[in-house]
Amino acid sequence: MPAPHAPSPLLAIALLALASYSAPDTERIHKIQIVKEVDAAIANLTSAHKIPYPLPMSNLLQLKVWMPYTKPEIWRRVHVHPRFTMEQLHKVLQISLGWQDTHLHQFMEKGTTYAHPRAVEHKEIIDERHILLEAVFTTKGKRVAYEYDFGDSWFHQIEFEDIIESDTFEYDFHTWVKNGKGFFSGKPRVVICTAGERNAPPEDCGGLPGFEHILELKAKPPGTKFSRDDQEILNWLGDWDPDAFQLDWPNQLLGRMRVKKKYLA
Repeated sequence: MPAPHAPSPLLAIALLALASYSAPDTERIHKIQIVKEVDAAIANLTSAHKIPYPLPMSNLLQLKVWMPYTKPEIWRRVHVHPRFTMEQLHKVLQISLGWQDTHLHQFMEKGTTYAHPRAVEHKEIIDERHILLEAVFTTKGKRVAYEYDFGDSWFHQIEFEDIIESDTFEYDFHTWVKNGKGFFSGKPRVVICTAGERNAPPEDCGGLPGFEHILELKAKPPGTKFSRDDQEILNWLGDWDPDAFQLDWPNQLLGRMRVKKKYLA
């Protein structure tokens, strides 16, 4: 489904006003809470959960990502190769959730931040381009926080649920994957979106307050008379549907992703 275009100046002012409805520290509180939950999940892990890497090439990590502050919750489940980098995981999340990858991002867990060196200033980070998922998701149940767009501050949680043998896993027809291989290419797939619900918020919509207002507008019955600002927001949204999610579209794009050659050995 097409994403809304960049907001017009008038609409940008309206969305900015919506964002100002939230308490000044809402984003900071959300970030603190997310990181606390991630740390708590890590604290409960034991050596019994530890994964014996390296895994066979057909084994993929099953990760669930969700946006805990959206109601109803927006979530996806993906199978991804453990030798993907964290930077590649960012791309997987962008494609699977329907984001447009037009803003900065970072991953966070227990005092550690993974990001591009140019993305986060005045902070020690681990370069996401050079660290593999198998070095981060070392135990089942491990959680990592993911923040996208430091202005709107979209927070996600990622949990390592399981290891999947992709060549024997029964994938939904709409993933275009059978026995771990693409229907048409016959080549092994290294990342697959297997499930999910609801569309990601429109980019630049004013964060959580703006998104909640948009949901309220979309829920109004036909014939409702809207204010000038609200009507412009609806015009900007076009046919954007908060409930839209299909497996085939993201998997067409994910099918182009590969493990980097230097990490295949």
